Amino acid sequence: MAGVAVGSIGQLIRRIDQRWYAPKFARHLAPRLLRDYGASKFYTLGQIRAACAKCRLPRRHLALAYAAFLPQTEFEAVTDETRRPDYMTLRVLFFSFAKGGEDFSAFPAPMDTWAGGADHAGSDDSPD
Repeated sequence: MAGVAVGSIGQLIRRIDQRWYAPKFARHLAPRLLRDYGASKFYTLGQIRAACAKCRLPRRHLALAYAAFLPQTEFEAVTDETRRPDYMTLRVLFFSFAKGGEDFSAFPAPMDTWAGGADHAGSDDSPD
């Protein structure tokens, strides 16, 4: 019985800690992924880990980042079985603090995609 109480307290502490770090992850991780890898709904495991390291986000909360930017099947493959039921809970927590909503694939590209191109209005030499 005491083991159950200790486990419950540990889970409560982990959830409080996650809620503390969720705004930091949302504020720093999403823009870093967008800037480094472009707009996407999902990112690779390596991209997520690299972005978290660059943002100096704690490794103990990588599950929060994985839930936000990996499809559920990949999330389940890289997290231990105790975290698998948390996928949607972690996504909701992350995106409740994320600016701009849930899908980062709709964001503009991080650089001027027209730079040097002749496809936009006024850049070709044809007469009007």
